Amino acid sequence: MNFILEDLEKNLWEWRGVLIAVPSVIFIVIALRFTGLLQSLELTALDQLFLVRPQERIDNRIVIVEINEEDINNQKVWPISNAVMTKFLKNIKQQQPRAIGLDICGNWPVNTRQTELVNLFESMRNLIGIERY
Repeated sequence: MNFILEDLEKNLWEWRGVLIAVPSVIFIVIALRFTGLLQSLELTALDQLFLVRPQERIDNRIVIVEINEEDINNQKVWPISNAVMTKFLKNIKQQQPRAIGLDICGNWPVNTRQTELVNLFESMRNLIGIERY
């Protein structure tokens, strides 16, 4: 039994530098991390990892629709008319996307002229509208 304690004491004495240095370095790194001093290094490393990752292939199931100032100027009407919206939604529907997000603000009264658009909205189960109160 005495031999085991002597051997343990000898090993601890030989490894004393490591046993002191490792917890000290860990404490310093954690302290620097909490103060935010390592953030620029972390972001630089993250940028480098994004640069060396393999190129992702293009997902053809994604359709992005943008209505910008140029579109509004071309139509000369805001909000975009129901006929134009129905036309572009039908074109998107033909591409069979998994989901369509629609975030167009407008206060359109329900009337008989937009029946086709309402029917199209109801038939497109993958259409997701943003609602604001």
